[in-house]
Amino acid sequence: MRFLTTSESLNYSWEQVANAFWKRYPNTHSSHVLTEDVIQRKVEGKKLISKRLLTKTSIVPKWGEKYLNKTSSVKIIEESVVDLEARTITTYTRNIDMRHLMDVEEKCFYLPGEDNATTILKNTWVTSSIFGLGRPITSFVMERYKKQATKASQGLVEVLSKIYPSGPAQQSSSPVEQSIVTPIQQSPVIAAPQSPLSVSPTSLRQKLSHYVSKFLLS
Repeated sequence: MRFLTTSESLNYSWEQVANAFWKRYPNTHSSHVLTEDVIQRKVEGKKLISKRLLTKTSIVPKWGEKYLNKTSSVKIIEESVVDLEARTITTYTRNIDMRHLMDVEEKCFYLPGEDNATTILKNTWVTSSIFGLGRPITSFVMERYKKQATKASQGLVEVLSKIYPSGPAQQSSSPVEQSIVTPIQQSPVIAAPQSPLSVSPTSLRQKLSHYVSKFLLS
């Protein structure tokens, strides 16, 4: 098994990222994403709960060609919960193809960060039970995942910059001097949030409710 924990900071507000989350594809960094379809969506209180089916390309190394075609596609389920009161987005993604070779699971948390930025925490597991090939399979898949994670971050920022051409939202009139995306930092362990964050200020609730309508029409 391979396990990876990463943290990342976007210099956009949580509300901006929550809006762009549903418009991530297509972008110039997402050529590996072939299709995306909403298969279930519902609202429970202030939570928007969705399930989507995505199809992505999967390039197979030479030592794996006996098991698969040289270039295959993989279907992936993405489950997400957007909590407008707690101001969190939680996603759980897993492959439903190629499970006889490997399982790839990812859990992400989009949280309000400091200085009106958004923090993204990602936990990823890659496992394989193929005797004699488990280690090379998990190593190859994890390295490919890292490259795609970088592209995903670049794609999200590209979409954010198109939606908000005037730049990131600011809490004051001071210019934002930090870069839009800080490099992904790998750390030994980052504990996943055990409970929702504190409820957002009352003045934001009407604004956040507006996002529910936008999400449902996406």
